[in-house]
Amino acid sequence: ILDFSKIEAGKLDLSREPFDLRALLDQLVKTLSVPAANKGIAITTLVADDVPRYFLGDPMRVRQVFTNLVGNAVKFTAQGAITITVAAGERTHDEVVLHATVSDTGIGIDPVKLSSIFDAFVQGDTSTTRQFGGTGLGLSISARLVHMMGGDIWAESALGQGSSFHFSMLLGIAQDLHSNGKNAMDTMQPIPDSTLRQAVPLPSLQGVRILLAEDNAVNQKLALRLLSKHGFDVAVVSTGQQALDALANDRFDLVLMDVQMPELDGLEATRRLRQRERDAGGHIPVIAMTAHAMMGDRERCLAAGMDGYVTKPIQIETLLATIGDSLPSTTAAP
Repeated sequence: ILDFSKIEAGKLDLSREPFDLRALLDQLVKTLSVPAANKGIAITTLVADDVPRYFLGDPMRVRQVFTNLVGNAVKFTAQGAITITVAAGERTHDEVVLHATVSDTGIGIDPVKLSSIFDAFVQGDTSTTRQFGGTGLGLSISARLVHMMGGDIWAESALGQGSSFHFSMLLGIAQDLHSNGKNAMDTMQPIPDSTLRQAVPLPSLQGVRILLAEDNAVNQKLALRLLSKHGFDVAVVSTGQQALDALANDRFDLVLMDVQMPELDGLEATRRLRQRERDAGGHIPVIAMTAHAMMGDRERCLAAGMDGYVTKPIQIETLLATIGDSLPSTTAAP
């Protein structure tokens, strides 16, 4: 409650210090494996190879978010497994968006309650609270901490099948301060230009005008920085309707369209764009960007009229290749 009061009052300050994420997760799992083992639940941690070992941030608050989510997973799972997945997303030379998911095979959350699950003092279900206990302020505090760290948090769930809590946070990349940092440093090396040229003929992409439709401010900032670095001329909007308005009033060579946006999502925005093009002529390539790689997602994007599909966390080499494949071969720098 003290943490929540500080956050609400704007008096909670985040530290910025180097920490070892893998060591933090190992210790967290050791602590929570005891109550999990008592219920016959296994906790598995999967950290992608491209995730740096050392970060700059507030390790206590990062641990708090993971602990709240994994602790809830243990509480609401009677049998099965809990999986912690961590991947690196958009990055610059000194910052990276960390994407994490905590999945369980627990009781799940009522769809009616899902949208408010991160609100203070909201419980999933009264009968569930009586049987398992409530979530308290843990989810609300986690959501606020994630937002303070420049990220976002959301949940997916199916009653009787389990839940997945996804979150992102913007962290600094720290050099390995210990004896051997080769592996960590290797993950932070930029992709060689020669490798990128093999995937995409970069000179032909210089000056290409891209409309980025993305509602997350952190993703906007990093995508703008990365795309500009590779010579693209980028304009940014936050909703599907804003994307349609921009396309009606300006010329773009390609659209990067986040699938999930407020007001008008990326799928519907693309459908309306294609209808407009059927009436007026023309075709602008649209690449879907989505954090969900569920079965059928790619097909839904293509059915809506999108030309390409990339999943978050987005790897720049994959994005460049998809952009190159989607653009007409005649596209050239202005």
